[in-house]
Amino acid sequence: MNSQRLLYISGHNSEKDLGVEKKIRDICAAARNLGYDSSVLSSHTRSIKARRNLLEQMLRTDAKYVILRSFNAFNIRCRKLLKEAKRQGRILVLDQPTPMSAYLPEVWGSRKPFGKKMLSALRLYYNGPWGQRVFDRIVQYGDESWFFSLGNKERTILIGNGIDPSRMGMRSQNYNNSGVLRLVGVSASVSRWHGFDRIIRAMGMLGDSLNVEFEVVGEDTGNALENLARKQGVESKVHFHGKRQSDYILNLYSKCNLAVSSLGLFRNGLETASVLKAREYCLVGIPFIAAGYDPDFAADVPFRFVVPNDDTTEPIVSVLKRFNSERGKFTDFQIREYALEHLSFESKIKIMLEGLV
Repeated sequence: MNSQRLLYISGHNSEKDLGVEKKIRDICAAARNLGYDSSVLSSHTRSIKARRNLLEQMLRTDAKYVILRSFNAFNIRCRKLLKEAKRQGRILVLDQPTPMSAYLPEVWGSRKPFGKKMLSALRLYYNGPWGQRVFDRIVQYGDESWFFSLGNKERTILIGNGIDPSRMGMRSQNYNNSGVLRLVGVSASVSRWHGFDRIIRAMGMLGDSLNVEFEVVGEDTGNALENLARKQGVESKVHFHGKRQSDYILNLYSKCNLAVSSLGLFRNGLETASVLKAREYCLVGIPFIAAGYDPDFAADVPFRFVVPNDDTTEPIVSVLKRFNSERGKFTDFQIREYALEHLSFESKIKIMLEGLV
């Protein structure tokens, strides 16, 4: 085995899962920066046969380090090939983007027929924690349940998602002395777990006591936020930009005081999450409001304003009221420096392979 070769394997759809595709490419680029000859082996797989084919291709390479993006409920069905990779002298790392236990609420909340829901749930339980035990290290981005982590705790690490420092530059400072506390929330498609509705309800509670406006980037599915803004009487203060490219978004960041990370993690049964958009906010140098625990941010980080991970509105109102008084505790430059030091993909690769090299 070549100790300088690193192979990332994934069965995602590279044409539709653009975020996943970019993350994998960024991980491999970071590995190259650290001296590894890294490459990607990927194909959109929807069957056990296709997944096994990917792993059979892996067995014909000389890569000593293999990172596999989890096949979830089908990991256990590929265990024989993974054991063969171990016998060849490879070091196997499982990249588990979402805790296994978090898929169960998705399964039961889907629109599938009951029989298919039951089959999907049984597959998850059949894989259980046993499908992961062949790996030398399991990388998690959120807390796993006691069942799905049985026997795997010693090989499991909890880290945050990485970000490519070249993804966005530092924002300019067009927000000073605007007289408006301007918020921005960015997502490709706004979902309930983003929790942007909590901001709109806070604006309704504030009324005219504080001049707050909210810029929403992303598709407002079903006009849910627009309808809520109208109901709260703040429709003139909530602006919907739809889907936008990075240059437009960076310009918008430059005009805003505070960004909005995911405030509805509890709606997916999550207390811990590594939110990708929070990393972009950090990279461009904008403070943000968030809920839940993120392994990359200590409790005393001054530019991450934490509110309870529930449906309450008053804590958000409190943050908005005191934001200006706390703004002097950090600079935009310090926020970006934090991203470069703690959130880069190079730092994540080091953590993934630490002690295995």
